[in-house]
Amino acid sequence: MSVAFGADGRSLVTGGLDGVAMLWSLADQRRVVELARLGPFTGAPEIVRFSPDRRTFITAGNDDPITVWDIVDREHPVRLATIGTEAETTHNVAVSPDGTMLVHAIFRQPPVLWDITDPSHPTTIGPVGDVPGEASFAPDGRTLVRYGGDGGVDLWDISQRGQPVRIGAVGPAGDKYRNRAVFNPDGQTLAIAGNDTTVLWNVTDRAHPTRLATMTGVGRWYVAFRPDGRFLAADGPGVVLSLWDVSRPDRPTRVSSVTGDNSHRDGVFSPDGLVVATGSPDAVGTLWNVSNPASPTQLALVTGHAGSVYNVAIDFDGRTLATGSYDLTARLWDMPAAIGNLHDPVAVACALAGPGLSTEDWQNYLAGLPQRTIC
Repeated sequence: MSVAFGADGRSLVTGGLDGVAMLWSLADQRRVVELARLGPFTGAPEIVRFSPDRRTFITAGNDDPITVWDIVDREHPVRLATIGTEAETTHNVAVSPDGTMLVHAIFRQPPVLWDITDPSHPTTIGPVGDVPGEASFAPDGRTLVRYGGDGGVDLWDISQRGQPVRIGAVGPAGDKYRNRAVFNPDGQTLAIAGNDTTVLWNVTDRAHPTRLATMTGVGRWYVAFRPDGRFLAADGPGVVLSLWDVSRPDRPTRVSSVTGDNSHRDGVFSPDGLVVATGSPDAVGTLWNVSNPASPTQLALVTGHAGSVYNVAIDFDGRTLATGSYDLTARLWDMPAAIGNLHDPVAVACALAGPGLSTEDWQNYLAGLPQRTIC
């Protein structure tokens, strides 16, 4: 079961292996209301995405084309258009930050960029290169990163809405670090993860990316930047959660690590950066207090699923957690009830500011004063 929140946090869409996608109202979180049921699909609508303006959402799966739905009337969604064909196995779909473009990753084919400015009449812009892979948008919506397959990782200019133009290679063709590509919030650093290794790249100059650092044993299933970009969360071999200080991305520093089953298939930060939610194959989700990145603690276990929890999402005000499971159900959790009061002003300040000064920095900036721990 896949889950996605609308940008207002008042709507949820789910897609499951039972061939049905459903739209839900969260206006009253004590009583979640089914608004509409879409399907049945030929296969499973395992990919669900809201547009940024909340007027449309997208469903896709292995045996169905991408479908664009008008949800202005949320109780009566209208099928606006389809993209691709049933013969094209969809690996992933990404929507641009402004909601006007979509990139379709297809099994054994290059990703294809579409213009969805008019969602009822999507038009093809063009393929992203000539090798198979996936693609995702930079935060500015003007650049795509293509990764996966055997073509390495590269950046593409899409600012002119014409045929995508390759502008820079991020590592050589055949580079094995290519299963995920995640931009930090300002779009200047790119994390490329795969095979238990994450590589950080400086992509400020899109035409000339430079390798900043290689982090081994990091990023088997998930990699996520904290909303302020100063920390990165990831799993790894035998590691449920590790937290890295990437405020200096050329010198990432592991500040903490929680050992355990390394099959935690998803991990996300809350909007305030104080909590990380992870899923797992043992039917349990976990909320972690990361207000002090050097000492993460388990806040709560979210139980009740009968299958692996492979999708987690937190709404935009940080008050609701959604978990999706192979048991064909999605569950909603009240975050404030689960995490208690994390908003201690000192904890928040330290979380945003990061750890205190190193001995070297203290000597450089505060020579003559006794060093003390601030956070």
